[in-house]
Amino acid sequence: MRRLIVLLLFLGLGGCATTIPLPDKPIENNRTFEASYDKVWTATMQVLAELTYSLRMADKNSGVIITDYVNFPGKEILRYAQYNRPFSDRFGRFKLNITIQKNDSDHIVKIISNIEAGLGLGRLSAPWVNRPSNGHLESMILSKIQSKILELR
Repeated sequence: MRRLIVLLLFLGLGGCATTIPLPDKPIENNRTFEASYDKVWTATMQVLAELTYSLRMADKNSGVIITDYVNFPGKEILRYAQYNRPFSDRFGRFKLNITIQKNDSDHIVKIISNIEAGLGLGRLSAPWVNRPSNGHLESMILSKIQSKILELR
C-alpha cells in the first residue's frame, strides 16, 4: 500500500512540471533597409559596438560579420531560445553570424544566432548544447539597426 501511495504521489507531481510553449509565428531574422550599403554597414557596426559584442570577423566587402560568443547565466535562456526546460542549464552563450546583402536600392540584413546552453560545472568544461532561437535577439538587433540608420540620415 505504501509503495502504491508513493507511486501515485510521484506520478502526480511529475504532471506538475511546467513547459513553455514554443512560438507559432516564424522568427524574424532578416529585414530590408532602404538606405545605402555604407549606412547599413555603419549602423550595424555601431549597434554591435553599443551592445559591447566583440567581433571575431568583419568584412565590409563581403558583408559578413561574426561575433565572438557572448556569455549569459543559464537562467536567462528564455530571453534568447525556444526551450521548455529553462532552469536545467547552468550557462548560456550565443554568437551571431550577420550578412548584409547588397541590392540596388535596398539592403537585407540577416542574422543567424547560434545559441548554446551549458550543462556542466564550468564554462570551459561545459558540454554545450544548441538551442533554437526564439527570435527576440534578432528582432531587437534589427530594430536597433533601423533606429541607427534613421539617426545617420
